Amino acid sequence: MQQGVKLKLNVLFFKLSKILKISYWRIRDVFKVIWITLLLAFIRGWKTPARTHRKIRRGEKLRICVVSEYYFPVLGGITEHVYNTIKNFIQQGHEVTLLTSNAGDPGARGKIEGLRIVRVGKSREIYSNGSIARMTFSWTLHKEVEKFFAQNEFDVVHIHSPLTPSLPLLVQKYIRCPVVGTYHTDFDKSAALKFWQKLAQHQIDKIDAIIAVSPVALKAMQRYVNTDGKERIIPNGVDTKWFYKRSQKLPQLDDGRPNILYTGRFDPRNGFTTVVKAFAIVKNVIKNARLVVIGYGPLQKSYMSSIPPDIQKDILFVGKTDLERPQYLSSCDVMCIPTKKATCSLILLEAFATKIPVVASPIPAFKHIVKHKEEIYFTKDFSPFSYAEGILEILTNKDLREKISESALQKALSMDWKIIAEKILETYYDVLHAEEEKEFDRKEVTFYRHVQL
Repeated sequence: MQQGVKLKLNVLFFKLSKILKISYWRIRDVFKVIWITLLLAFIRGWKTPARTHRKIRRGEKLRICVVSEYYFPVLGGITEHVYNTIKNFIQQGHEVTLLTSNAGDPGARGKIEGLRIVRVGKSREIYSNGSIARMTFSWTLHKEVEKFFAQNEFDVVHIHSPLTPSLPLLVQKYIRCPVVGTYHTDFDKSAALKFWQKLAQHQIDKIDAIIAVSPVALKAMQRYVNTDGKERIIPNGVDTKWFYKRSQKLPQLDDGRPNILYTGRFDPRNGFTTVVKAFAIVKNVIKNARLVVIGYGPLQKSYMSSIPPDIQKDILFVGKTDLERPQYLSSCDVMCIPTKKATCSLILLEAFATKIPVVASPIPAFKHIVKHKEEIYFTKDFSPFSYAEGILEILTNKDLREKISESALQKALSMDWKIIAEKILETYYDVLHAEEEKEFDRKEVTFYRHVQL
């Protein structure tokens, strides 16, 4: 009942902003600035403890703390990034603690053996950057975070979106070891960062290494802060072993009909209405085509009500799904990604790993890692006709479809999470000034082995 009322209010607010011709996201920015102003004014006077690190060697097992607003059961790109990198760290023998917000039970995937999860505050949805974001709220949040870092010792703390309130920003007041920050987001403007630019720069100066998942994410931050040469680009990855399941098609989609896949939250920037219009055009050529939609969000009802009745029967709404994603990807013939804003899309890489050809927006974040008609098909512009044209060319040109599929798989293999996690670990060792293993140590090991033989 409560969820239904919340959904109706969200839809009403969205429609009201359109009627008044006031930007929905400008309204959101005002409230965000107010909240961040209160938060930063509260913590501004706090003294940051001295940061030190123990002497270690490269390759030595580390005590790692990962801080993120996002983790299961919340689905999304940052959650996947956090989950997969942590899983690889633990497999290599490192000790990992995740500090995140209370958002519910993490479910089967989120419970990694060997991972310690500590939850503080309460995770709430907010509207940010043309999408649905989350923020941790609690009047006692600072006390919980202070107690956590007072009771635990780490070699390195990795904060995801370190300038984002409230948890990632707040923790920096209590950390006593080197800090690594990762930026995931592309944005044109930020009223909050502009308002608190000096304090944001002060926080950035305390971070030892800055990772961006793409040049687009880095450029967005550098509009407001100077990264001072500490930045490095480490993209998102993909679990190729989990997603490469082409033989495991879902029975309800294995009926000979061409399946077009859309996956993403129902946000204005993700272009769901565009893909629906493109699908209507495709239907005029391929009568038995079907659109498969994996997505969710508070604006879902509003978007679904705008679908023309004559094509509704040919659209399969899956809703929110996680464990079945590889099967849905494997069961489709082409994926359409009409987003206008992204950094290093995990959805794109997951499609590559399942060998499903992708028709996508010609945005810089995608062009950074793939080429048109090599690993992907880029549309000419953001019009429904351009997406329909790309989908039709993929579905009717077998040679092009196979070429893109094979090249995309190779790209996915080169970006497996094992490779990405190793690059992040190298960053940890760099900020810890880890020593290389000395030559005499290796000789000593060889000597003892020889004696034992």
